Amino acid sequence: MDNSLYELIVVRQAGLKTQLLKALLITSLSILGLFTLFFLPPFFLAILILGVLAYFFVFPKFFIEYEYTLLYQELDIDIIYKKSKRKSLVTLDLREAEIIAPLNSNRLSTYRTTATLDYSTQASPQSAYAIVIPLKQNLTKILIQPDDGMINHFRNTIPRNFFTD
Repeated sequence: MDNSLYELIVVRQAGLKTQLLKALLITSLSILGLFTLFFLPPFFLAILILGVLAYFFVFPKFFIEYEYTLLYQELDIDIIYKKSKRKSLVTLDLREAEIIAPLNSNRLSTYRTTATLDYSTQASPQSAYAIVIPLKQNLTKILIQPDDGMINHFRNTIPRNFFTD
């Protein structure tokens, strides 16, 4: 059994939908602020407070990093918002995994999953891996973006369930 600890942080790429939502939020707050400044000055303070709240509570959700921590045969996945706020998402016992394979592998087609959790960068699906594992009594596909070190760790700790084709 391998006793090593391996950590990896991957940055989720902001997709077109995220960028449009961010631009729409900034534009709408700006237009609303200018409108209230010129036509309804008493409500300008409320719009200013709304903008500050959006800056502190909504905008950090647009910058996301995932941290994969592999210890023994357990994989912890945490989400980090704007490099300051951390939340634990899931802990997986990789001995229970049905298969770990690249996302484009034909081996995954035999597994009928009920849910998909995407914890990858969403930048290049060619380098994403899928972990098919029973989670909360459902067969779930979890997408991650490991590097070469984590792939070697998978190969050494769970060789029967890990494929690289």
